[in-house]
Amino acid sequence: MPQTVNESLIHCLSALGRQRGEDFQASTELQLAATTIAVAMTTGKYVDGYLFCGKSGSGKTSMMLAINEFLTLLRKFPTSWKYNGINSIESLYVNAEDFQHPSVLYEINKVATAIPVLLVDNLGYEIDGVNSQVAVKSISKLIMERYGRGLLTFISTPFDIQSIREIYGSRVASIISENYHIEEFECNTFRKGLCYEEE
Repeated sequence: MPQTVNESLIHCLSALGRQRGEDFQASTELQLAATTIAVAMTTGKYVDGYLFCGKSGSGKTSMMLAINEFLTLLRKFPTSWKYNGINSIESLYVNAEDFQHPSVLYEINKVATAIPVLLVDNLGYEIDGVNSQVAVKSISKLIMERYGRGLLTFISTPFDIQSIREIYGSRVASIISENYHIEEFECNTFRKGLCYEEE
């Protein structure tokens, strides 16, 4: 049974690998990333957010899913760990592409604006499509509102801070660069071989 946050993240990643039918190996890179993130989470220093950036296929979504599963497990054992900086670990996991759909945008925003922990996966994937401008504007506003309320946000993206500044504005880029823990992912932790760029 995992005893630390680091061990718990590795456990959740391993479980994710088994669900995918993959032979999971805890690579040195993965262990280092999990350790760094676990240390950042347990110190309570980064109460505003975490940004996972890197090429497509580098394992960012895997880490996001592992953190989401970790939070789900924590809710079953609420006394096992107290997060320094938030009063609740109720969470919502969303894909940035979901912000393109007007039929679900209102419902997402209503919950995402107030929930203590929000995980936004694949930031940037919403910039293509008919409603891309609405999606970008909604996400920018959401990040700023959550920062103003002191709510914890996890974001994964293939973008660097400069690209985030160009697309989502200077305010969003400043919030992230000055207040988030930024973790760069180099290569995929589940697949052997090189990372790849999204077509």
